Amino acid sequence: MTGKRLSDYQRQILIKLLQIQKLSNHEIAWVLEVDERTIRRRRYQFLETGKLADTPDVSKNAEKLKAENLEKLQQWLQDGHEDALLGDMQAFLKEECGLDVSIPTISRQLKKASGTHRKNGRFKRMRAKKLREAADGQMPSSGDHESEDAADDDDADVDPMGPE
Repeated sequence: MTGKRLSDYQRQILIKLLQIQKLSNHEIAWVLEVDERTIRRRRYQFLETGKLADTPDVSKNAEKLKAENLEKLQQWLQDGHEDALLGDMQAFLKEECGLDVSIPTISRQLKKASGTHRKNGRFKRMRAKKLREAADGQMPSSGDHESEDAADDDDADVDPMGPE
């Protein structure tokens, strides 16, 4: 769900307005200053059940991810996992800290802690992850490239036709 939730006061008004059959969704949306689609969904819900569903309490989700666990996660990201996806972070928190935290909670808390937590796009992170997995978690260092180049030069000295 995106956007702001209806306040309890707005929900009370909405219930009263939905009981007035002559009011359109557009008119109710104008009165409550919300999107017309919100009213359409709430009207459908009201007609089906006779009431509006209570809004879920998500305030306790962020409490699960305590500061020390968030610091562990940030340290893990700095220790060679900069390209980790949110699912990887969720798995890390479950294994290392014993936390079952949702992906949106992880994303929100990282944004709060450090402004924006992602520098690279999703495609770049996924590509880097595949490369890392292909190399069994070992990313080649700059020194490795030089030795590969030297091996290529050695191959250039060999005559492809064999010895004369």
